[in-house]
Amino acid sequence: MSKKPNTFLFVLAGTLLNIFLMAFFFVLFLFAYSIFLHKYMPEGAVIWVLAVLFIVALAASFFLYRLLIKIIMRKLNIDLFNTHQT
Repeated sequence: MSKKPNTFLFVLAGTLLNIFLMAFFFVLFLFAYSIFLHKYMPEGAVIWVLAVLFIVALAASFFLYRLLIKIIMRKLNIDLFNTHQT
């Protein structure tokens, strides 16, 4: 395969990985909230807690995704910004 299909597949797999990580962290944080913190929060705060958990899950997935992508790119010697074929 040439470089363009490989790059497309890499970006597609990375996108799916990022979506999976986001969902995983959201469920993990929601589970932790339901076990540890729900007793201390008023009932009306649930919508705010969900919003904060979503943002925290988004940030956590972003940082883990960046770390994993850097490791994979270094290991496979992939350069997404150099599109010149040699």
